[in-house]
Amino acid sequence: MLKIQIFDSKIRDNIHNYFIAPLLSGLYGFIIFFSTLLAAKLLGALLGTIDQFNVELLEDAGMSIMGFVFLFLIRFLKNYLPKE
Repeated sequence: MLKIQIFDSKIRDNIHNYFIAPLLSGLYGFIIFFSTLLAAKLLGALLGTIDQFNVELLEDAGMSIMGFVFLFLIRFLKNYLPKE
């Protein structure tokens, strides 16, 4: 019975470390990139360097996916660092 609980805890930790934590980090990266793009476009529209404020879903989301990938990979590859 005790071995099953330890095994379940280890599986839960692995799922968290290899799937949940990297996905959450990637989501934060997406949000950071997307909000930065929106803020830059809004500032450009307010200063007059951009004629109109518009959000191009494919281009802006595509750039934001880079933020997702970067932070996902950083968090995922952190699991493979040698432990001291």
